[in-house]
Amino acid sequence: ALRMRRLVIEPGGVVPWHSHGDRPALIFVSTETETEQVYTFSQLHQEVMRMAAIMQAAGVRRGDRVLVYMPMMPQAAFAMLACARLGAVHSVVFGGFAANELATRIDDAQPAVIVSASCGIEPSRIVEYKPMLDAALDGSVANYGGNHQVWLNNAGAFALSAQTLTNSSFSQSVSLGDVDGD
Repeated sequence: ALRMRRLVIEPGGVVPWHSHGDRPALIFVSTETETEQVYTFSQLHQEVMRMAAIMQAAGVRRGDRVLVYMPMMPQAAFAMLACARLGAVHSVVFGGFAANELATRIDDAQPAVIVSASCGIEPSRIVEYKPMLDAALDGSVANYGGNHQVWLNNAGAFALSAQTLTNSSFSQSVSLGDVDGD
């Protein structure tokens, strides 16, 4: 389960990250791994900025579309909030969708970048996402123009693949600098 504390949005759509500091903002409870993670507003801000920097390195700009293909995990929320921060539109496809269904959503969204986890954890198995994503891209009727994909291994480290999406190798790590704004 992913619970997000009610965010107070100030005029202009600003989340008051700094004024709430050490108060809990997001609580992640995994029934599969029996773990709980609590992110404060400060930590959430840091993670969103990190994800936004990675997306900027992948070329995401205001108005671009980003497809988020992930299980219910904190990094999915980070990716969605990073899109909002950059002015990008996000389309969420929760992990585990079959390749043909994922292909349909890729065709509809025509994303500039796809953000994906390496796998999803279910009670009786681990679901690998990369093979499903490769099959979806092969089955997509649209000529997918994106050439970047942001991967999250489930240990929590992001990597940016600068290869075409059909190339199964994961490449360079991205320096986690700050993005424009605060």
